[in-house]
Amino acid sequence: MPVFMNDEAFTKKGYQISTDKTLLSFDVIFNYLDQQSYWAKDIPPEKLKKAIDNSLCFGVYKDGIQAGFTEITNPERWMQIFTPYIAE
Repeated sequence: MPVFMNDEAFTKKGYQISTDKTLLSFDVIFNYLDQQSYWAKDIPPEKLKKAIDNSLCFGVYKDGIQAGFTEITNPERWMQIFTPYIAE
């Protein structure tokens, strides 16, 4: 079930945070990670797709356009945050 974590402080400024994967723009996420990040440069698209499919993902949206992303995984007994970004 998608979660929306928004209060007046975010929404007044046009921001929305959601775990709804249908809102994620794979192309936006992939292009940022592959072209602009240093930690995921040259990531294969299949690997990113698998990571998104198997993680709790948070999208950040500014006026309906994706402006950020992170994924949280639980590979063993602890949570790990991967591939965070906020567009400039």
